[in-house]
Amino acid sequence: MPNKNLTITVEQDVDGYLFHVARADDGQKRKRQKVRFSFSDDAGLIEVPKTAQMREYCTDGRFRFEQVAKSDLFGAKETQIFIPFKLFDWMKCGRCFLLEAQVVTDNGIVGGEGELPLMIDGSNRAVKYSVQAYLQYLGLQGSDTEKLAFAQKYVQKPDVANAEFFITMLNTMAQKNADGMAEYYLYQLYGNASFMQNDPEASRAWLEKAGEKRCDDALRILEEEAEEQNRLAAKEGSPLPDSLEECMACARSGNKEAQFELFRRLRETDPAAAGEWLMQSAAAGYDPAVEQLEDYYAGQYQVEGDIGSYIGQLKEAAEHQSTLALYRLFDIYYSGGCLGRGVKKDMRAALEYLKKAADSGLKDACYRLWQTFEEGNDLLVDAAEAVEYLKRAAEAGIPAAMNDLGELYVTGRIVQRDDEEGIALIRRAASENCFDAQIRVYRMALEGRYYHILFDIDPQGAYQLLTGYATESGNPLAQYRLWQSYTNGNPVMLTRPEALGYLEKAAEGLYQPAMFTLAGVLLDGRYRDVDAARGEELLQRGAKLGHAESQFALFELYYTGSYLALHGPVNKERAYKWISCASLSLPAAQEKMWELFVSGNEMGIEQQEALDMLFASARHECGDALYAAAGLFAEGTYVPSDVVRAVRYLHLAAKGGHARSRYKLYQIYDQGNFSGQPVEKDPALGERMLLLSAEQGFPEACAEVCRLFSQGKGNVDRTFAESCGLKEPAVKAQGDPKSTAKQPEPEKPAEEE
Repeated sequence: MPNKNLTITVEQDVDGYLFHVARADDGQKRKRQKVRFSFSDDAGLIEVPKTAQMREYCTDGRFRFEQVAKSDLFGAKETQIFIPFKLFDWMKCGRCFLLEAQVVTDNGIVGGEGELPLMIDGSNRAVKYSVQAYLQYLGLQGSDTEKLAFAQKYVQKPDVANAEFFITMLNTMAQKNADGMAEYYLYQLYGNASFMQNDPEASRAWLEKAGEKRCDDALRILEEEAEEQNRLAAKEGSPLPDSLEECMACARSGNKEAQFELFRRLRETDPAAAGEWLMQSAAAGYDPAVEQLEDYYAGQYQVEGDIGSYIGQLKEAAEHQSTLALYRLFDIYYSGGCLGRGVKKDMRAALEYLKKAADSGLKDACYRLWQTFEEGNDLLVDAAEAVEYLKRAAEAGIPAAMNDLGELYVTGRIVQRDDEEGIALIRRAASENCFDAQIRVYRMALEGRYYHILFDIDPQGAYQLLTGYATESGNPLAQYRLWQSYTNGNPVMLTRPEALGYLEKAAEGLYQPAMFTLAGVLLDGRYRDVDAARGEELLQRGAKLGHAESQFALFELYYTGSYLALHGPVNKERAYKWISCASLSLPAAQEKMWELFVSGNEMGIEQQEALDMLFASARHECGDALYAAAGLFAEGTYVPSDVVRAVRYLHLAAKGGHARSRYKLYQIYDQGNFSGQPVEKDPALGERMLLLSAEQGFPEACAEVCRLFSQGKGNVDRTFAESCGLKEPAVKAQGDPKSTAKQPEPEKPAEEE
């Protein structure tokens, strides 16, 4: 892994900028190296307009170039690059971007990295980015959108140094803007307990002012407060009688709350009477009774006819405006299951009940309707309508809905792009324990970007967030990320027991990737003693929960009799069961199904099913599947012959790092044919593929590299040939110290089938 051992500084020269790149470490070998420079922003490498006319700083029109490091890079440990002022002239004032530098050896190995955040200041010059520099820009030239975006970040972590600036800025904006957002941020700022100028009364006043301007965020908070006050008032104003006789009298008069209370009081002593009162309360549309109805029927369940009785009760409750009954009816007709038995699916009825539940104000139904749209839209909901229900769910306070809606605003999918609103929603969802949103907020701080939006890069703050989400929120995704960080350089500086503890917690939270990883830890003995019994238990549990990799691992165990530390008798029936499950989603399992088909078809797979599995795996760019599919098209087996498509599949596999495909491309371009089909020769590209395959240690490629070197052919040096397994040193020809005598040719490996 490259070291972050380069520091970069910038100064202005007469005609441009001088960027100084200096090493922070010693002891580097004195050899030819290059420094690779790139300028990027939230959208990736910056594209330089064609009008800039300085293409020496561009690669494919993007702001990226290389220069040979001066010899003093390892003596004085510093080199310089010069960039003319006018190369940045087209950049908008206030734009933030990043200069990244890498020291690269001739063989492409990165020996050092460094970066420098920059911004275009009020004088349209590139300067080192700092909070103070950006604040100065905001005060002089910043737009209201930029000011509010930065204020949103500030109110999350207010500091004393800039408090006066933000208070003055937001007060000024509150006086001239009508959207109420400045008032809302002042409400958050004064309401933050960590803010030295914390003032609850001022915070409340700003919230009400934001509400008067119809700020959505403020209105949501005010409405929630009003609903809670009304709920408490209703609860205190109508208590049920204490005596059983008076409560029964209320129930007979039609009081659904009293009917449900009788169910609660009588269910232990008189279950039959309690059930009658429960059904009356549920039929009247009382949601707490509807919630208990399923458990009651499940406990009393005897014959299939009870399903009809239960559904009838739900329909009667739905007619009395029970949103929960509407939602339960949707679930029954959508899933095709009721009380543990199957019922006929009815998507039209399911959509009707779900919409009624959502339109009646059930926030979970609003979000579920959006989910059905995202999960495949088998209810055929219009996209705009689905988003409207998502907005309702978000406004009602469902954190996952806020997170999804925020993502839509940031990406501009379906809705008009609104970066500020999108990030605000994601942050709010994270603060309310939406696990996915918390991981997004963590990545914003770690990577300094979210899609096209730039933030301050703050690795330390990011890992503090991640640790807080893992410990305080119990977020299994964060717990698993901490384990991953431990195995990938351990930037959080966790001890092994701490890292294993987070992995255990994530697995206990039924986070399936963590369960699978913990099973591997328990079975390979790398991080702790082997515990085969528990490892197998985790695999079995994960497989039953639908985790494809766990299912594929059990296939291997039952098909071969071993998996890591697990050993047992071969059980092909169980193996087929688990690979059939895994192949529904896992490309590696799909490709394995194809292998089983062509190697004897012991599972009895239909030819079309096997082909479907192979091409499903290939669509997910599984290297083995692409290689196999290429062979079919080249030979015209099962599919029409198409050598162009076959070569394209191999290139796709090679791009993904598939060594065998790279070696096959070498053979094709060297020989000019693929399975007897002509292909235009391309020795240079073929040799490139050979070297890439050999670098991965592919045996046939390594043998070919050694053969070429022994014959004095190809762009291969001794060091690389020896790394590929060259045994006998090459003999130099007499009279020419630079030439190499050819050695007897080893037998050329047969072309792969």
